[in-house]
Amino acid sequence: MVQLIKKALILFIPVLLIMALFEYKLGQISNLYNTKRASLENQLDSINVLVLGNSQTLLGVNPDYFSTKGFNLSNMSQSLFYDKELCLKYIDRMKSLNCVIINISYFSLWHQLHDDKEGWRDYFYTHFWDIKYPELKWHDSKLYSLLMLYTPQESIGYAANMFKEDLSQNLDRNGWLRYDPLKENIFISDSAGKERAEFHHGLCWPSRYDEMYSTLETLVDECRKHNVEVVFITTPVLPTYYKYTDQEIERRNALAINGLCKEYGCSYFDFFRDPRFTEVDFYDNDHLNYIGAEKLSRIIDAEIVSKIKQ
Repeated sequence: MVQLIKKALILFIPVLLIMALFEYKLGQISNLYNTKRASLENQLDSINVLVLGNSQTLLGVNPDYFSTKGFNLSNMSQSLFYDKELCLKYIDRMKSLNCVIINISYFSLWHQLHDDKEGWRDYFYTHFWDIKYPELKWHDSKLYSLLMLYTPQESIGYAANMFKEDLSQNLDRNGWLRYDPLKENIFISDSAGKERAEFHHGLCWPSRYDEMYSTLETLVDECRKHNVEVVFITTPVLPTYYKYTDQEIERRNALAINGLCKEYGCSYFDFFRDPRFTEVDFYDNDHLNYIGAEKLSRIIDAEIVSKIKQ
């Protein structure tokens, strides 16, 4: 038996060492989470305006066009839960913060990332932001292992490239992610817009509404306690998208946000159907390219940022 255990150890120890090497190397790969955290923490003292939201603001709001120092803390599929957790994690250290801009997408008040097919992003917040979503199961291997999070197949591919991967390409130091316009844009069409709107409608869970409203209210309340102004925005989309949205969901969204504005003294700027934005400004039916991002950011500066007392 002793000999058998020794032989098993001889076989098992190299496997453990290889796995440990993978964990270390995967932790060194730049991604949208660790790169953004490093950028944010290097600028905490000087940020005046913080932008929160999902991919629509990640691509659509470039703080370089603000008349004061801004940072875009949005990320792909980021829900209001993470908007709140990220903002409150740093708000005490952001001594120059005057304003938080919160994006409210069509589905924001009805959606939790955990319910989404991109729920795997929850684990990136655990590993790289030290924020754990409470419904994650303690026995899930992705909570503890980057190898399982990236998946063994993807990890082997990274290893074949000597882990020389950059998963944060085009991410600016200010947190904005640049998307270039496409010459022949197959992502913009009536059928693609309908499919996208239906996908987002599928993210809307009525059972999440009260929870997400409470999450948003907590975020707003804490910001106001820190004397930080809160401004809500809804980023522009194309008619190919908004013509297929549910009017009742839009009505409930507006009712909720306007109610919070009345209670907490916030402002709401709805660019959802803004005619100033045309197809040339978009990467797809609901995301701006860098041209549209410049246009929206200049508008936000003129209508919001520049009017905030410094």
